[in-house]
Amino acid sequence: MEDNSHNSEKKDLQIKKTEERVTESGMSKNEKYFWGAIIVLLLGYVSISLIALYKTDSELKNREPIVDEKWLELPSEKIRENLSLNQELIKENLNLQIEKINNKIDDEVDMLFEKVVNENIDEFLDFHYSVVGGYVELGTMAFSDYDKYINEKLLGSNFFDEIEKSSKNIRAFYENRMKNHQDFVEFISTDQVDLELNSQALASVREDISTNFMQQKIKLGVVGTAIGAKILTVVSAKITAKTAVKSGAKAATKLASSAGGAIVGANAGLLCGPGSIICSPFGAIVGGVMFWFGTDVAINAVDETLHREELKKEILNSINETKTELKNNYVSSFEHETEKFSEQILQSYKNVEIKEKMKIIDNIK
Repeated sequence: MEDNSHNSEKKDLQIKKTEERVTESGMSKNEKYFWGAIIVLLLGYVSISLIALYKTDSELKNREPIVDEKWLELPSEKIRENLSLNQELIKENLNLQIEKINNKIDDEVDMLFEKVVNENIDEFLDFHYSVVGGYVELGTMAFSDYDKYINEKLLGSNFFDEIEKSSKNIRAFYENRMKNHQDFVEFISTDQVDLELNSQALASVREDISTNFMQQKIKLGVVGTAIGAKILTVVSAKITAKTAVKSGAKAATKLASSAGGAIVGANAGLLCGPGSIICSPFGAIVGGVMFWFGTDVAINAVDETLHREELKKEILNSINETKTELKNNYVSSFEHETEKFSEQILQSYKNVEIKEKMKIIDNIK
């Protein structure tokens, strides 16, 4: 009994010592689990909070601010500024168009006279130095329009129509070059201009330019017709003067030859005897006619040998002078209208009233 009681007291003492050790350590096992769980949860919460805070701050920094915007439409000087800054470029483009138009004029006028120079002059001279041609020219001088005859022989019966055709070709080319110049000016002047905002104003400018250009085309058409009529008159006058002098000299030579032939014929009559056919009235007439036309052939042959190349050179010089005059007339007319039209284009764009948008910020959210 005493042993059992002793053992029980021993166990109680051990339990008491254990409890004292637990108390000395300050925390039981369950308490440790409890606080361990709390600490883990706390660390997780803090970590997540830090991540959320960093992400939110980053998004706030990168986010575009919400802006309450308003736009104002204000008058703009942009077109006038562009034109002022690019005057040299516009002038260079204009000179380029003028140069191309002048080259076109040269080509058209050269083509216009190509057949005249290469074919018509020689054909005219062949006829001029023939017996038939001499009488046709003489009859035309006396009873018809010699200027018209010269124009038809040298220039061709449809030369006026050919001038009109050349004029139309030049005007069409001029129109193309002016459209190119207008596009260039518009491209320069509308740089950094709000085309959508100013579409109506720019359309109005183009319409005004088109109206002015149509008026100039009509004016240039009249100029082409006037030039053609003038050239025909000038050519015929120059050539008529030269060929008339030649025909007059030929007639004088023929008259002198005929007078000489009459003296020879009279002297030949002294040798006629009775029954001679050549001295009969019929024979005298035949002899006179033969002598007349024989004189024509001889005079024409001599005249052609001595003067054909000289006359050809004179006619060719007259044609070349006419070509030069025609070119100069075209160049003067078209260059004047080109510069005038360019100035109208520039003034149209300088005078147009355009707008630009300005952004106004009321509030940032």
